[in-house]
Amino acid sequence: MVGRFNVRPGDNGDGDWLVWDNAVNGHRGRCRTEVEANALAADLELQYTVHGPARPGERSPRRPTDHS
Repeated sequence: MVGRFNVRPGDNGDGDWLVWDNAVNGHRGRCRTEVEANALAADLELQYTVHGPARPGERSPRRPTDHS
């Protein structure tokens, strides 16, 4: 799985976009534009891992520590 969240066109023909959660095989959000849906999907990618909510600091960049 490339990412947990994908953006798909809405299912009722009203022009909305769905943010699809691949881990639970269901949608997590509905947005009016594709840009908003992609922003929501990116935000959710930072909040969740494949197994559930990300632990604090789990998704933040890690820097090597100086042990000298």
